[in-house]
Amino acid sequence: MAEPLQPGDPRQLGSFYLDGRLGAGGQGVVYEGYGPGGERVAVKALYGVHDRDREMLRKETWAWRKVAAYCTAKVLHADLDGPIPFVVSEHVAGPNLRQAVERAGRYGPDELRRLAIGLATALVGVHRARVVHRDLKPENILLAPDGPRLIDFGIARIEEQPTTTGLLKGTLRYMPPERYRGEHGDAKVDVWGWAAVVLFAATGRHAFTGDTPPVIARQVETHHPDTSVLEEPLRSLVAASLAKDPADRPDAEDLLLGLVGAIDLEEATRRAVPDDRPAPPEPSRAELAEVVFTGLGVREQEAVPQLLLRLVAPGERAEDTLRSARRDEFSDGQVDDRVVDRVLRDFTGAGVLVWTDGTVTLSSAALIRAWPRLREWADAERAGLGVHQDLVDASRLWHGHGRKRSDLYQGRPWNAPSRGPRPAAAT
Repeated sequence: MAEPLQPGDPRQLGSFYLDGRLGAGGQGVVYEGYGPGGERVAVKALYGVHDRDREMLRKETWAWRKVAAYCTAKVLHADLDGPIPFVVSEHVAGPNLRQAVERAGRYGPDELRRLAIGLATALVGVHRARVVHRDLKPENILLAPDGPRLIDFGIARIEEQPTTTGLLKGTLRYMPPERYRGEHGDAKVDVWGWAAVVLFAATGRHAFTGDTPPVIARQVETHHPDTSVLEEPLRSLVAASLAKDPADRPDAEDLLLGLVGAIDLEEATRRAVPDDRPAPPEPSRAELAEVVFTGLGVREQEAVPQLLLRLVAPGERAEDTLRSARRDEFSDGQVDDRVVDRVLRDFTGAGVLVWTDGTVTLSSAALIRAWPRLREWADAERAGLGVHQDLVDASRLWHGHGRKRSDLYQGRPWNAPSRGPRPAAAT
């Protein structure tokens, strides 16, 4: 499940509600989000909003969109000119390669071969689009149920674009010698990255283990990693792909040919589908909410809509759709207090509800879209949410002012904003 949003994080970008953080890097943050129809997405937003940052994201999105969907997470929407530039892509259900190795250990021979085929297939697709990724590493490989996907084209290059030398960019342990020399490099940069990633999956260790940039650079230039843990033909292909001279490395199609005997991307994609990896993805907050709901008794399930809708406001923007409530506000005589306590306890334990200073609220506005039941309940009761909010506010005022008769709720005054048309004047 995504990490909680931090205080400075937006709650909404465009029409997408944000639910949590999937990751953060030097360029920005990737959020888990939900579209208007409840579709689960990944939203990459920039930290900075300088022209240079926007241009970098624009180039990344251009390269990203050129790549076939089976190679990566498909771009669904981009807004690069707003106050916070962001790109929306499909959500890939699965961990990245580093997480998978940390959780389940190094790959065995059969699953390693499937991973190698899947990555080589993805690289063929990327390179046929005339894109060079240039930052292939375990963190940039998502293990989807249908095979690996490459993400983060932040320093990718379109081959038609002119190359320039300059600031060194990339991940040091997975960069070939020519990149250390300041060269942008061609598609053989990705072939080197493929080999280093395969070795990481096979051993659980980086191919180049230095602990400082100068040491890593020296190892990359002179050290030949041990490939004896690999079986043929993978051993020879990895060794050749780690050649110091890019001219001596195979290209991605050579890798695929050596692994499956043909350059048939459809067949190679089928062979890359894992048998038992990745592990089932961590459930979303909406999926956890459904698990809690189905585990409740009949009386508790019947009470859930009434209780949770007390925490939903009728606003359109994410920050306007949440409200908080004290525990005593759920005790209205209609629902047994033991039922209320069970519902609040179980949803709190799953992270669906959050308590702060004696009040409870939904963990995020995105849950209203993400959990189909809650979305359906909110849509069905939307007309009454505003009235309920008025009643709650009036009740708080009455209690807070010592229950004065003058503070009793009298209905909406004529000069207050109305959520519907006024009745026609009597004649």
